[in-house]
Amino acid sequence: EVLEEFTKSNSKIRVVVATCALGMGVDIPDVDHIIHYGIPSEVEHYVQEIGRGGRDGRLCHATLYY
Repeated sequence: EVLEEFTKSNSKIRVVVATCALGMGVDIPDVDHIIHYGIPSEVEHYVQEIGRGGRDGRLCHATLYY
């Protein structure tokens, strides 16, 4: 229900806290910032996860806290 609302272009939900599973098979428009808390186990995982942002052709920022 939250994911369905979040993916709407006129959604009131602007922030979602989730695991990396959120991005699997889901194309969410308008993601312009991805924040990681902790280093992913592999560089490839990190690249895949930050690749969820900016899919609408706009700039996306990725922040990593460790």
